[in-house]
Amino acid sequence: AGDDDAAAPSATDDTAPENEGFDYAGTVAALGEANYPEKRRIVSALASHPQAHTAELLAAFADNRLVARESDGKVFVAEENGNDYDLRDPITFEAAGRASTRDFDPVRTNIGLRQNIGAAQAQLKLSAEDAATRLAAVETMSEKLDDNAADAMRAHRPAETDEDVLEAIDRALAINDLNTGDNAAKLAAIERLSDDNSQMVYNRLKNMLILIPEDTADADQARLRAAAAEQVERIDWWRTVYDYLETLFFGLSLGSILVLAGIGLAITFGVMGVINMAHGELIMLGAYTAFVMQQLLPGHIGLALVLAVPAAFIVSGLVGILIERSIVQWLYGRPLETLLATFGVSLFLQQLVRSVFTPLNRSVASPEWMSGLIRFNDLFALTANRLVILAFSMAVFAALILVMQKTSLGLKVRAVSQNRDMARAMGIRTQRL
Repeated sequence: AGDDDAAAPSATDDTAPENEGFDYAGTVAALGEANYPEKRRIVSALASHPQAHTAELLAAFADNRLVARESDGKVFVAEENGNDYDLRDPITFEAAGRASTRDFDPVRTNIGLRQNIGAAQAQLKLSAEDAATRLAAVETMSEKLDDNAADAMRAHRPAETDEDVLEAIDRALAINDLNTGDNAAKLAAIERLSDDNSQMVYNRLKNMLILIPEDTADADQARLRAAAAEQVERIDWWRTVYDYLETLFFGLSLGSILVLAGIGLAITFGVMGVINMAHGELIMLGAYTAFVMQQLLPGHIGLALVLAVPAAFIVSGLVGILIERSIVQWLYGRPLETLLATFGVSLFLQQLVRSVFTPLNRSVASPEWMSGLIRFNDLFALTANRLVILAFSMAVFAALILVMQKTSLGLKVRAVSQNRDMARAMGIRTQRL
């Protein structure tokens, strides 16, 4: 082929210029006898000088599938097959036979090393065609930011075309400059990160304040410390604001559950004049209804939870009617005796649940759409399940207001709660109500 058709060396080609002079095979072979700091250096070196199967090698290392032969320390990728290993060459990934597991030692990893491997894998993905993959790679590398990761992003930046990826790279390089740059670079990095509230930026700025004495005579150092102190103060202020917001949200989400319970007590007492000491046990029956629904639909957690809402209303409502028809209707106008009777009902329902479901806790699983965090920024995130609880409570409360204000049933309930005898004289069937 002519010069115009000649292919340029790729990042995964062992003849590429960046790989010339690098002993790839020797670096891989050193994994067998290396300690953890050496393994971290080896991982970084492999990511900086990749070959065709480097990504597969790092994946095998992260999955604890690398072994070293006891006789000569040679490293292989191994798959367990009974008492044997099916071996592959770590350079070419060609089959290398089968051998007994007794002849090999695992190339061990720990949490820190696996983080390094993850960052190295992300570094390899910087050359992916998909911008979302490259952005995810930059974010992963930023979580374990070191000089090797910064050098890889700096080398990739001129070829990057996506604005979001460029923004993420510039942010990561600025964070790296907070530790490794000169005074001018650090000042520029602080300016670049002036609206960044992440924990990593905060920690590096705090570290800068520790390293630079408050009474330094160096003008550049004093200017750098003042800029860092200003940013730390700004982040602390926002942290305080978001802490208050989180506290407010948690209070609302917990209070919303009490609102639901309080609404029931208020209506029961207002309409019937009964202090229902078994009200909490009716809520308990609704909770166990949700548990039973998930047991009946084990493969559909979300659907079971949605169906549990009407089912819980039906179960608790039927039990409430049973309590009223069998006990409470004979005790109207005698509040003390009603209180004692419903207290006895509460003890009965508690023991009934213990007998049916055992005293052990029964958990109701949250579906995917109620799990995890909804993150608004680096300092503020809310749990999805509490948001759903708060929204559900507000929906129930709004529906109740509409029923009370806009329907015939609501009008009758308000009439009976205000004057039971007059409501009966107007033809309202107070017993049924």
